[in-house]
Amino acid sequence: RFAAFPAESSLRFPLPVPSWRVGISRTSRSSPFTVSARAPVTPEPGIVDLGQVQATATGFEPAIPTKPFSLAVDKQCATAIRIGGYIQSSNPIRNDLILPERDSNFGIRIDDANGRQVQLQEPFPLANLAANQSHASVEMSASLISLGAPKIGPFTATATVLILYD
Repeated sequence: RFAAFPAESSLRFPLPVPSWRVGISRTSRSSPFTVSARAPVTPEPGIVDLGQVQATATGFEPAIPTKPFSLAVDKQCATAIRIGGYIQSSNPIRNDLILPERDSNFGIRIDDANGRQVQLQEPFPLANLAANQSHASVEMSASLISLGAPKIGPFTATATVLILYD
């Protein structure tokens, strides 16, 4: 027996505002400079739509529904910086999976471009931008992971990607 998840299932990634940083010159004189970076999720407007997924008694069909997305990391300064990320969610989290609800029996896994699961609520590298580089595209994916017989129906989970500068 199968049931369908409607197409409005999604994962949203709202992003924070820019920050600033102070640089120290070799003469030990401090001089502030603005570092502005942002990383909107594409496809816009930052919703990863996993589409219709069939539920089975033990999981999903396909077994691990996956949808790629990317973070378009942009900076507006003439300084080389390392940009990291930190994913948090107001939804329940279990085993680094974002659960739409505590009893949903499935979670959303975020993977990096190499297929490695991103640890939630832990810093992870996004991009190294040289002084003359203003853009990098960071490929990622979201997958539904079964934790038993999934709760049937539409769902939404929200994640926030915090941008970390180094």
